[in-house]
Amino acid sequence: MKNVNTSVLFKDYGLNVNDNQVKIPGENQQRTILMTPAGEASVRNVLMMHSPETVIFLFPHVSRNLGEWMRERNYFYMDYAGNAWIEGESYYLRVEGLPKIPIARDEETKTSRAFTATGLRVLFIILVNSDLLNAPIRTIADASGTSVGAVANALRDLERDGYLIVNGRKRFLTKQPKLIQRWVELYASILKPKLKTRTCEGAEPQEIVANPELWEKFAQLGGEAAMLSKGFGIRPVETRFYSEYPWQDVTRFLKLRPAEDGNVVLTERFWNPHYLPASPLVPSLLVFADEFTDGDERQAMTAQEMWNHDEDLQQFQ
Repeated sequence: MKNVNTSVLFKDYGLNVNDNQVKIPGENQQRTILMTPAGEASVRNVLMMHSPETVIFLFPHVSRNLGEWMRERNYFYMDYAGNAWIEGESYYLRVEGLPKIPIARDEETKTSRAFTATGLRVLFIILVNSDLLNAPIRTIADASGTSVGAVANALRDLERDGYLIVNGRKRFLTKQPKLIQRWVELYASILKPKLKTRTCEGAEPQEIVANPELWEKFAQLGGEAAMLSKGFGIRPVETRFYSEYPWQDVTRFLKLRPAEDGNVVLTERFWNPHYLPASPLVPSLLVFADEFTDGDERQAMTAQEMWNHDEDLQQFQ
């Protein structure tokens, strides 16, 4: 197992690192080194918060395909093995084909109970309802559909990792942009795969969106159909509902039929809706996360437009 020293890694290529900043010859400003999980969705997630001209991505490993994808978009990168692409007016670096190296435990992301599937439920509810942050732990547990112990552990680890400050009886979130970025990324890779889902055949998304009286008592609309409802212009090809498993009411009233390639996706609602304002739509953060991390570049671009203009998302910026 090998420890990775970021400063040494960049210094080997003639670049000096100071406080996680690196200056590329020929550029006027320093770039921030951002440790990022490998993958296109993770890169798009980072760019939600940062301009590509201000960062260098540092990955555990860059495959040839990911490297090509990065270069096509002019995103500079390096990985722990030394694969890299950085280009300036008086500097050029391109290294490919170095094998992935095993990383020692102390160089991996800390295991945080705030970033497990259960912890992400807790984090979601306190992000979309900030009043709950200072509610009793038992209330947060009821709102997030988790246990008192899970809430206590998540809050404790958020405090340990610098995302939460406790002052007397008051709790305050810090580094919120980074915390939102982590939630969006980890929702897609950790929480979402654990949610119960069912695919069905039903009416076209536009028809469903136009008739909320048929479903709003039993479910909330998410995904691209919710983006359409918010005025962000794509033509949805599927409808995603969040509701309580096993979705009997919404299935009956919308006359849905199970179908492997259907156009309606039923997803387990992982929060208690009574703790949020009544709405036919899921919270904007979840709409954004579903579409931004979907893997479809068109949807990601529309989600980015929503991030920039949606009133409910402005609180996170």
